[in-house]
Amino acid sequence: MIPLIRAGALAPFVSWMQAAGRPVDALLREVDLSYYPFDDPDMPIPLRPAIAFVVRASRLEGPDLSYRVVSKESVPALGRIGRIALGSGSVREAIDRVAAALPFHSTYVVISVHPVHGGVMMREAWGLRLDDETRHFVQQYVAALIQALCAHAGAATPVFGRVALMPHPVHGLSHLRPFLGETVEPSRDGTLELFVPAEVANRSLRLASSPPSLAGIAAGSTPLRGDGSLSGSARLVVAAMLSDGTPTIERLAAAGGLSVRTFQRRLAEENTTFSHLLGSVRHELAVASLAGGGQTASEVASRLGYGQQSSLTRAVRRWTGLPPRTIVRRDAE
Repeated sequence: MIPLIRAGALAPFVSWMQAAGRPVDALLREVDLSYYPFDDPDMPIPLRPAIAFVVRASRLEGPDLSYRVVSKESVPALGRIGRIALGSGSVREAIDRVAAALPFHSTYVVISVHPVHGGVMMREAWGLRLDDETRHFVQQYVAALIQALCAHAGAATPVFGRVALMPHPVHGLSHLRPFLGETVEPSRDGTLELFVPAEVANRSLRLASSPPSLAGIAAGSTPLRGDGSLSGSARLVVAAMLSDGTPTIERLAAAGGLSVRTFQRRLAEENTTFSHLLGSVRHELAVASLAGGGQTASEVASRLGYGQQSSLTRAVRRWTGLPPRTIVRRDAE
Protein backbone atom coordinates (compact mmCIF):
# COMPACT_ATOMS: atom_id res chain seq x y z
CA MET A 1 0.00 0.00 0.00
CA ILE A 2 0.98 3.65 -0.31
CA PRO A 3 2.17 4.90 3.11
CA LEU A 4 -0.18 7.60 4.42
CA ILE A 5 -0.39 10.31 7.08
CA ARG A 6 -2.90 13.03 7.94
CA ALA A 7 -2.07 16.43 6.47
CA GLY A 8 -1.97 18.06 9.91
CA ALA A 9 1.37 16.39 10.52
CA LEU A 10 2.95 19.11 8.35
CA ALA A 11 0.91 21.99 9.78
CA PRO A 12 3.61 23.31 12.18
CA PHE A 13 6.17 23.50 9.36
CA VAL A 14 3.72 25.00 6.87
CA SER A 15 2.50 27.64 9.35
CA TRP A 16 6.03 28.61 10.37
CA MET A 17 7.18 28.94 6.78
CA GLN A 18 4.16 31.06 5.87
CA ALA A 19 4.70 33.36 8.85
CA ALA A 20 8.42 33.67 8.04
CA GLY A 21 7.74 34.49 4.39
CA ARG A 22 9.40 31.32 3.14
CA PRO A 23 8.37 29.84 -0.27
CA VAL A 24 6.21 27.08 1.19
CA ASP A 25 4.18 26.58 -2.01
CA ALA A 26 7.35 26.04 -4.03
CA LEU A 27 8.66 23.51 -1.52
CA LEU A 28 5.34 21.64 -1.55
CA ARG A 29 5.54 21.46 -5.34
CA GLU A 30 9.10 20.12 -5.16
CA VAL A 31 7.93 17.09 -3.17
CA ASP A 32 4.71 16.68 -5.21
CA LEU A 33 2.37 17.99 -2.52
CA SER A 34 1.01 20.97 -4.45
CA TYR A 35 -2.46 19.74 -3.45
CA TYR A 36 -1.67 20.07 0.28
CA PRO A 37 -4.99 20.89 2.04
CA PHE A 38 -4.18 23.95 4.16
CA ASP A 39 -7.66 23.94 5.73
CA ASP A 40 -8.14 20.19 6.30
CA PRO A 41 -5.60 18.70 8.73
CA ASP A 42 -7.33 15.32 8.72
CA MET A 43 -7.09 14.67 4.96
CA PRO A 44 -4.82 11.69 4.15
CA ILE A 45 -1.72 12.51 2.10
CA PRO A 46 1.20 10.27 1.06
CA LEU A 47 3.75 9.79 3.83
CA ARG A 48 6.90 9.71 1.67
CA PRO A 49 6.50 13.22 0.22
CA ALA A 50 5.47 14.50 3.67
CA ILE A 51 8.75 13.21 5.09
CA ALA A 52 10.62 14.66 2.10
CA PHE A 53 9.08 18.06 2.90
CA VAL A 54 10.39 17.94 6.48
CA VAL A 55 13.85 16.90 5.28
CA ARG A 56 14.11 19.59 2.60
CA ALA A 57 12.83 22.30 4.91
CA SER A 58 15.35 21.25 7.57
CA ARG A 59 18.19 21.30 5.06
CA LEU A 60 17.21 24.81 4.01
CA GLU A 61 16.57 26.28 7.46
CA GLY A 62 18.93 24.35 9.72
CA PRO A 63 19.16 20.94 11.42
CA ASP A 64 17.26 22.15 14.52
CA LEU A 65 14.23 23.32 12.53
CA SER A 66 11.69 21.04 14.21
CA TYR A 67 12.42 22.55 17.60
CA ARG A 68 12.11 26.05 16.16
CA VAL A 69 8.79 25.49 14.38
CA VAL A 70 7.01 23.50 17.11
CA SER A 71 5.17 25.37 19.86
CA LYS A 72 2.21 24.69 22.13
CA GLU A 73 -0.05 25.78 19.26
CA SER A 74 1.36 22.95 17.12
CA VAL A 75 -0.49 20.25 19.05
CA PRO A 76 -4.08 21.29 18.16
CA ALA A 77 -2.88 22.14 14.63
CA LEU A 78 -2.20 18.43 14.07
CA GLY A 79 -5.92 17.80 13.74
CA ARG A 80 -7.87 15.00 15.39
CA ILE A 81 -4.88 13.33 17.02
CA GLY A 82 -3.91 16.64 18.63
CA ARG A 83 -7.42 17.09 20.01
CA ILE A 84 -7.33 13.56 21.36
CA ALA A 85 -4.06 14.30 23.16
CA LEU A 86 -5.27 17.59 24.64
CA GLY A 87 -8.50 15.97 25.84
CA SER A 88 -6.55 13.78 28.24
CA GLY A 89 -6.43 14.08 32.00
CA SER A 90 -2.64 13.95 32.28
CA VAL A 91 0.50 13.86 30.18
CA ARG A 92 0.75 10.12 30.83
CA GLU A 93 -2.78 9.54 29.57
CA ALA A 94 -2.16 11.79 26.56
CA ILE A 95 0.86 9.74 25.45
CA ASP A 96 -1.17 6.54 25.87
CA ARG A 97 -4.02 7.98 23.82
CA VAL A 98 -1.70 9.19 21.06
CA ALA A 99 -0.23 5.69 20.79
CA ALA A 100 -3.74 4.20 20.62
CA ALA A 101 -4.90 6.74 18.01
CA LEU A 102 -1.79 6.55 15.82
CA PRO A 103 -3.20 3.89 13.42
CA PHE A 104 -5.92 6.42 12.54
CA HIS A 105 -3.32 9.15 11.93
CA SER A 106 -0.53 7.40 10.04
CA THR A 107 0.69 4.11 8.63
CA TYR A 108 4.10 2.46 8.92
CA VAL A 109 4.88 4.05 12.29
CA VAL A 110 4.29 2.59 15.75
CA ILE A 111 4.58 4.19 19.18
CA SER A 112 4.86 1.96 22.23
CA VAL A 113 4.48 3.25 25.78
CA HIS A 114 5.72 1.43 28.88
CA PRO A 115 5.55 2.37 32.56
CA VAL A 116 9.05 2.16 34.01
CA HIS A 117 10.61 3.00 37.35
CA GLY A 118 10.32 6.74 37.86
CA GLY A 119 8.17 7.53 34.86
CA VAL A 120 7.10 6.51 31.34
CA MET A 121 9.20 5.28 28.40
CA MET A 122 7.97 6.02 24.87
CA ARG A 123 9.53 4.38 21.82
CA GLU A 124 8.89 5.10 18.16
CA ALA A 125 9.61 2.64 15.33
CA TRP A 126 9.14 2.86 11.56
CA GLY A 127 8.17 0.29 8.96
CA LEU A 128 9.86 2.34 6.23
CA ARG A 129 13.54 2.40 5.38
CA LEU A 130 14.85 5.82 6.40
CA ASP A 131 18.42 7.02 6.04
CA ASP A 132 20.19 8.45 9.10
CA GLU A 133 19.57 12.09 8.19
CA THR A 134 15.87 11.52 7.59
CA ARG A 135 15.52 9.48 10.77
CA HIS A 136 17.20 12.29 12.72
CA PHE A 137 14.80 14.95 11.43
CA VAL A 138 11.70 12.79 11.94
CA GLN A 139 12.68 11.73 15.46
CA GLN A 140 13.55 15.30 16.41
CA TYR A 141 10.09 16.39 15.24
CA VAL A 142 8.32 13.74 17.31
CA ALA A 143 10.35 14.69 20.39
CA ALA A 144 9.50 18.37 19.86
CA LEU A 145 5.78 17.57 19.62
CA ILE A 146 5.81 15.51 22.83
CA GLN A 147 7.70 18.33 24.54
CA ALA A 148 5.03 20.79 23.34
CA LEU A 149 2.36 18.49 24.74
CA CYS A 150 4.12 18.53 28.12
CA ALA A 151 4.25 22.33 27.95
CA HIS A 152 0.44 22.36 27.85
CA ALA A 153 0.61 20.83 31.32
CA GLY A 154 2.96 23.57 32.51
CA ALA A 155 6.12 21.44 32.50
CA ALA A 156 9.36 23.41 32.32
CA THR A 157 12.11 22.40 29.90
CA PRO A 158 13.85 20.09 29.67
CA VAL A 159 10.80 17.87 30.14
CA PHE A 160 12.58 14.58 29.42
CA GLY A 161 14.84 12.66 31.74
CA ARG A 162 16.46 11.05 28.73
CA VAL A 163 16.20 11.37 24.94
CA ALA A 164 17.88 8.83 22.66
CA LEU A 165 17.69 9.58 18.95
CA MET A 166 19.63 9.13 15.74
CA PRO A 167 22.43 11.73 15.48
CA HIS A 168 22.59 13.88 12.37
CA PRO A 169 25.33 12.45 10.10
CA VAL A 170 27.10 15.85 9.96
CA HIS A 171 25.95 17.89 12.95
CA GLY A 172 25.56 15.11 15.49
CA LEU A 173 23.37 16.17 18.43
CA SER A 174 25.00 19.41 19.56
CA HIS A 175 22.38 21.58 17.83
CA LEU A 176 19.68 20.03 20.03
CA ARG A 177 21.34 20.71 23.39
CA PRO A 178 19.85 24.23 23.65
CA PHE A 179 16.41 22.55 23.64
CA LEU A 180 17.14 19.23 25.37
CA GLY A 181 20.17 20.00 27.53
CA GLU A 182 22.33 17.07 28.53
CA THR A 183 19.40 14.64 28.40
CA VAL A 184 19.96 13.90 24.69
CA GLU A 185 22.20 11.03 23.64
CA PRO A 186 22.75 8.86 20.54
CA SER A 187 20.30 6.02 20.04
CA ARG A 188 22.01 2.65 20.16
CA ASP A 189 19.61 0.98 17.72
CA GLY A 190 18.33 3.96 15.71
CA THR A 191 15.00 4.03 17.57
CA LEU A 192 13.66 7.15 19.28
CA GLU A 193 13.32 6.74 23.05
CA LEU A 194 11.81 9.39 25.31
CA PHE A 195 11.82 8.97 29.09
CA VAL A 196 9.21 11.19 30.71
CA PRO A 197 9.78 11.48 34.49
CA ALA A 198 6.80 10.85 36.76
CA GLU A 199 6.66 14.48 37.89
CA VAL A 200 5.99 15.46 34.26
CA ALA A 201 3.93 12.42 33.23
CA ASN A 202 1.51 12.91 36.14
CA ARG A 203 0.87 16.59 35.46
CA SER A 204 -2.76 17.53 34.82
CA LEU A 205 -3.74 18.16 31.22
CA ARG A 206 -7.50 18.63 31.48
CA LEU A 207 -8.19 21.12 28.71
CA ALA A 208 -11.46 19.66 27.40
CA SER A 209 -14.76 19.55 29.30
CA SER A 210 -15.76 16.09 28.04
CA PRO A 211 -12.86 14.34 26.28
CA PRO A 212 -13.55 11.13 24.33
CA SER A 213 -12.66 7.86 26.01
CA LEU A 214 -9.91 5.62 24.69
CA ALA A 215 -12.61 3.23 23.51
CA GLY A 216 -14.21 6.09 21.61
CA ILE A 217 -11.11 6.93 19.61
CA ALA A 218 -11.99 4.31 17.00
CA ALA A 219 -15.73 4.95 17.04
CA GLY A 220 -16.98 5.54 13.52
CA SER A 221 -13.44 5.44 12.14
CA THR A 222 -11.29 3.07 10.15
CA PRO A 223 -7.53 2.79 10.61
CA LEU A 224 -5.77 4.77 7.91
CA ARG A 225 -4.37 1.62 6.32
CA GLY A 226 -7.95 0.52 5.53
CA ASP A 227 -7.90 -3.00 4.11
CA GLY A 228 -4.14 -2.79 3.53
CA SER A 229 -4.47 -2.92 -0.25
CA LEU A 230 -2.55 -0.82 -2.73
CA SER A 231 -5.74 0.17 -4.53
CA GLY A 232 -7.43 1.27 -1.29
CA SER A 233 -4.61 3.63 -0.36
CA ALA A 234 -4.23 4.77 -3.98
CA ARG A 235 -7.87 5.88 -4.02
CA LEU A 236 -7.20 8.23 -1.09
CA VAL A 237 -4.17 9.73 -2.81
CA VAL A 238 -6.02 10.11 -6.12
CA ALA A 239 -8.83 11.97 -4.33
CA ALA A 240 -6.30 14.36 -2.77
CA MET A 241 -4.42 14.90 -6.04
CA LEU A 242 -7.62 15.71 -7.91
CA SER A 243 -7.93 18.93 -5.91
CA ASP A 244 -4.94 20.34 -7.82
CA GLY A 245 -4.67 18.75 -11.22
CA THR A 246 -4.91 15.31 -12.72
CA PRO A 247 -3.15 12.40 -11.01
CA THR A 248 -0.78 10.28 -13.08
CA ILE A 249 0.42 6.75 -12.58
CA GLU A 250 3.98 8.07 -12.29
CA ARG A 251 3.03 10.30 -9.35
CA LEU A 252 1.17 7.51 -7.57
CA ALA A 253 4.01 5.04 -8.07
CA ALA A 254 6.50 7.55 -6.66
CA ALA A 255 4.27 8.14 -3.62
CA GLY A 256 4.35 4.40 -3.01
CA GLY A 257 8.10 4.12 -3.52
CA LEU A 258 7.55 1.82 -6.50
CA SER A 259 8.46 1.77 -10.16
CA VAL A 260 5.59 2.30 -12.57
CA ARG A 261 5.87 -1.29 -13.78
CA THR A 262 5.73 -2.70 -10.26
CA PHE A 263 2.84 -0.39 -9.39
CA GLN A 264 0.88 -1.60 -12.44
CA ARG A 265 1.62 -5.23 -11.65
CA ARG A 266 0.43 -4.92 -8.06
CA LEU A 267 -2.75 -3.19 -9.14
CA ALA A 268 -3.34 -6.03 -11.61
CA GLU A 269 -2.92 -8.50 -8.74
CA GLU A 270 -5.83 -6.68 -7.09
CA ASN A 271 -7.85 -6.91 -10.33
CA THR A 272 -7.80 -3.21 -11.13
CA THR A 273 -5.90 -0.60 -13.15
CA PHE A 274 -4.87 3.01 -12.69
CA SER A 275 -7.45 4.15 -15.26
CA HIS A 276 -10.21 2.32 -13.43
CA LEU A 277 -9.16 3.81 -10.08
CA LEU A 278 -9.07 7.33 -11.49
CA GLY A 279 -12.47 6.95 -13.15
CA SER A 280 -14.03 5.44 -10.04
CA VAL A 281 -12.76 8.18 -7.71
CA ARG A 282 -13.84 10.88 -10.15
CA HIS A 283 -17.27 9.27 -10.29
CA GLU A 284 -17.69 9.31 -6.51
CA LEU A 285 -16.38 12.86 -6.09
CA ALA A 286 -18.41 14.25 -8.99
CA VAL A 287 -21.72 12.78 -7.85
CA ALA A 288 -21.07 13.78 -4.22
CA SER A 289 -20.11 17.33 -5.23
CA LEU A 290 -23.17 17.78 -7.43
CA ALA A 291 -25.50 16.28 -4.85
CA GLY A 292 -24.01 18.38 -2.07
CA GLY A 293 -24.73 21.63 -3.88
CA GLY A 294 -22.69 24.79 -3.65
CA GLN A 295 -20.79 24.08 -6.88
CA THR A 296 -21.84 24.38 -10.48
CA ALA A 297 -21.27 21.57 -12.95
CA SER A 298 -18.61 23.74 -14.58
CA GLU A 299 -16.76 24.15 -11.26
CA VAL A 300 -16.93 20.42 -10.54
CA ALA A 301 -15.66 19.62 -14.04
CA SER A 302 -12.71 21.98 -13.62
CA ARG A 303 -11.80 20.69 -10.14
CA LEU A 304 -11.85 17.05 -11.19
CA GLY A 305 -9.75 17.53 -14.30
CA TYR A 306 -12.39 17.28 -17.03
CA GLY A 307 -11.38 19.31 -20.05
CA GLN A 308 -14.89 20.61 -20.61
CA GLN A 309 -18.20 20.60 -18.77
CA SER A 310 -19.62 18.46 -21.56
CA SER A 311 -17.14 15.71 -20.64
CA LEU A 312 -18.47 15.69 -17.08
CA THR A 313 -22.05 15.71 -18.35
CA ARG A 314 -21.42 12.63 -20.51
CA ALA A 315 -19.67 10.87 -17.64
CA VAL A 316 -22.49 11.58 -15.18
CA ARG A 317 -25.08 10.36 -17.71
CA ARG A 318 -23.05 7.18 -18.16
CA TRP A 319 -22.83 6.58 -14.40
CA THR A 320 -26.35 7.57 -13.32
CA GLY A 321 -28.46 7.88 -16.45
CA LEU A 322 -29.18 11.49 -15.44
CA PRO A 323 -27.70 14.87 -16.40
CA PRO A 324 -25.85 16.82 -13.65
CA ARG A 325 -28.61 19.43 -13.27
CA THR A 326 -31.12 16.70 -12.43
CA ILE A 327 -28.90 15.35 -9.64
CA VAL A 328 -28.48 18.85 -8.21
CA ARG A 329 -32.23 19.57 -8.41
CA ARG A 330 -33.22 16.16 -7.01
CA ASP A 331 -31.01 16.47 -3.94
CA ALA A 332 -32.04 20.08 -3.37
CA GLU A 333 -35.64 18.92 -3.16
